[in-house]
Amino acid sequence: MTKHLTTMAAALSLLVACLVACSHDSGGLGDHGSGWILVRRSDCVSSSADHCWFDRSSCVASAITLEPNWIDPASTKAFALGANADWVAETLARP
Repeated sequence: MTKHLTTMAAALSLLVACLVACSHDSGGLGDHGSGWILVRRSDCVSSSADHCWFDRSSCVASAITLEPNWIDPASTKAFALGANADWVAETLARP
């Protein structure tokens, strides 16, 4: 079950990354917590906040460099992997 949740959280984070990178709006979350968040350059430590912000410094970079604000369990960013994993777990626990 934990592996399944981890996989789902990663997939959700990738979806969030794709949605935020392709939008010019500031983001929007529904009442149930689903939606998208615009990741800005000022939100990132090591990336350019382009389409590939979560795992590369930019889309033209070939080296994998995971964005610290995405993977750090202590990250307070709404787009952090932990926040997404928590949302998935909570959503799956609902009747």
